[in-house]
Amino acid sequence: MLFVTFVVTKSKIMFGKIRDSFGKSIIYGFGNLFSKFIGFLLLPIIVKETTLADYGAIGLLESTAIIITALLGFGINSALERWYWDKQYIDKQKSMFFTVMMFTLFISAFILFFGFTFLKSITLLVLDKEQYQYAFALTLFGVVFDLISHNSGSLVRLKEKSILFTKANIVRFTVTLIFTLVLLLGFNRGIDGVFEAKLIASIAYFAVFIPITFKNITPVFEKTILWEMIMFRLPLLISTASLQILNFADRYMIKFITNIEDSGLYSYAFKIGNTLKIVIVTSIWMSVVPIIYKMMETPEGKRYQQKMMTYIAFVVVMFGVSMSLFSKEIITLMSLKNPEYWESWVIIPITTFAIYFGVFKDLTIMGLNIAKKTGVIALSSVLASVLNVILNFIFIKYMGYVGAAWATVISQVFMLFMVYVSANKHYPVNYEIRKIAVLLLLAGGVVFFGNMINGVDILLRAPLKILMVIAFPFVLYPLGFYDKTEIDWIVKLWKKWKNPKNFMSNIKELIKGVGHQQ
Repeated sequence: MLFVTFVVTKSKIMFGKIRDSFGKSIIYGFGNLFSKFIGFLLLPIIVKETTLADYGAIGLLESTAIIITALLGFGINSALERWYWDKQYIDKQKSMFFTVMMFTLFISAFILFFGFTFLKSITLLVLDKEQYQYAFALTLFGVVFDLISHNSGSLVRLKEKSILFTKANIVRFTVTLIFTLVLLLGFNRGIDGVFEAKLIASIAYFAVFIPITFKNITPVFEKTILWEMIMFRLPLLISTASLQILNFADRYMIKFITNIEDSGLYSYAFKIGNTLKIVIVTSIWMSVVPIIYKMMETPEGKRYQQKMMTYIAFVVVMFGVSMSLFSKEIITLMSLKNPEYWESWVIIPITTFAIYFGVFKDLTIMGLNIAKKTGVIALSSVLASVLNVILNFIFIKYMGYVGAAWATVISQVFMLFMVYVSANKHYPVNYEIRKIAVLLLLAGGVVFFGNMINGVDILLRAPLKILMVIAFPFVLYPLGFYDKTEIDWIVKLWKKWKNPKNFMSNIKELIKGVGHQQ
């Protein structure tokens, strides 16, 4: 009897932690959902006010900004997340944060000096046209503000201040909306206006974090800690570079193998499909990562990681199936006056599966980070990126930009397999592989059948697709996806949320609970 009571109590505690994680994820999700809502509002306007070649250039410049941030930023904010709760340095959190900020400012100065010294050459290398130099310069300034903001954002997440983080995102994308509309529609700034608005929004985003940044700084430079962080990140630089190749090589290779217009079509569909990652995956990730590190030395740490893998998979696949089924309708609606974009819908169902495997890979990598086996991550990343480049070269040549999407899926699966095998040796977590496999197989079948009926009239296919989405979680039940504890939890959630009249009060209670924790 005592053993049963102990197990039930442990389960309640674990579900409490998982509930809190998803509660914070919902708060983060508000900000991320708002950002994508703004993005959806702006996308048709940007497409209308720029040429297809310009949109291809926007995609390449955005990709270049992410690559520069990831590589030259050294991922020092990720090291901060790993070191911040280390018991050995718990009394040096403020000086540690100060050290990271000083390091980032030094890197930022280098980026601006090098970037502006070779601005024309780099612009021609990436985009082949001098006319994009000003947009590239704006991109460099945006990178600098983003690098600094990443440190402050990591601090906010480490302190689990999800509401503040969400406020910052809302400010950022409100400013983006206002200035993009003014500069595009009022001043006809075209592609330059897009990046001017982005820069202004990056500055506003950083401004929100200024109070908490200065509150958590002690001006003491921790050379030893910084060196440990650099040594921790050094093997991962290779990994980071490889991951950037894995994530963005497709845009550049499409441009060089076919043309910048095809790169624009791919970037357009990818941006819409990537809503799944931005709104759902990133929101969950922001709340889960600090908790995993916080629990890494506790007996419940691995159990938490195990269950989170399953539940994250369920949430991500549910939303992914919905987006994949309606990809054709979404693309058509978003570009009604630009039919040249319509054919790109086929990218979304493929890249959605790449997102699934990327999520599993990233969560599995957490075990290698905890074990400080970053060399394994670097090797896996290099091999996956090499495979990705080879597959892109072959597939794009024969399948066009659709081939780039398939190359990404295969490369993500390959890297997931490599890191899973290694993580299982150094930090074994008994993930529920059978459940995840059931999810993916069912998702594949539903999406395949759903897209087979795309030729049917929309008045018939839309209800059929909606029915598929609704039926998806119920079909999982006879397949043995849910255990008894999870069914009880679902029943409890259903009783609480089934009445639409209670939505607002439930959401307020959720926000109040998270706010009270902070």
